[in-house]
Amino acid sequence: LDGHSVGNGTRMYIKRVIDAMDPYIGNLQVTDIRATDLAAAYRGLERGTKQPSSAKRHRKGLATSTVARYANWVNTIFLAALDEGLIVKNPANSKHAGRPKGESAKRVKPFVIWDVEELTRFCDWALAEDEAWATAWVIFARTGLRSGELLALRWGDIDFGKRQMRIERALHYDETLAPGERYVIGPVKGGRPRTISFDATCERLLQNWRRDLPLRLVGGADNVTPLHGLRADDPIFPSRPGRAATQSSLHSCFLRLQ
Repeated sequence: LDGHSVGNGTRMYIKRVIDAMDPYIGNLQVTDIRATDLAAAYRGLERGTKQPSSAKRHRKGLATSTVARYANWVNTIFLAALDEGLIVKNPANSKHAGRPKGESAKRVKPFVIWDVEELTRFCDWALAEDEAWATAWVIFARTGLRSGELLALRWGDIDFGKRQMRIERALHYDETLAPGERYVIGPVKGGRPRTISFDATCERLLQNWRRDLPLRLVGGADNVTPLHGLRADDPIFPSRPGRAATQSSLHSCFLRLQ
């Protein structure tokens, strides 16, 4: 891994795959690993044959969809070994490797996709109730931004005259960092910044948010004197007392309101 330029999140996931496979094939030289060894490892992962005990994990074994994703990374690892001349044939790409396939190998998303009417009803309710993330949810719905992109937006990224916003960065969660420091600003997915347009509703909400934000940051009119003016480098959705501006906070609040 040290010789490959991948993000810390990807690096951590690959390490997780390697750690999971290690009890099954870790004692073998890479040149000695056969397709049937991988098939046995995948079945072992599904059954939890060599799974270490954990108080946090009640289920025995991994979901077939998870094993399928692990198998894809194993294939990528062996392709890298093939490219570097360490092996002459990729065992992970063999029909005998036993990579999970079919419906059970597809990741089941634990949520229901709302239609336009349901989404509109939720956003209207959130705005009417002045929910903490209401403006953010409407911007999500009307622009299609990713959560990390929205949370990394700064006021200098917004051009109200053209009704455009520049998406140049995103908030990421990095497991390799110390607790409390794992949310970091980095490049957008794919590394390609872009400019998107927004409608009159987004413009009105963002203008209102910019007007009200200084007061919200200090907790209300009965608190200390609010800050005056927002700078171009200030985040549009900053952390506030009792509420961190992270994907986890955004998601938790959404689940609670549902």
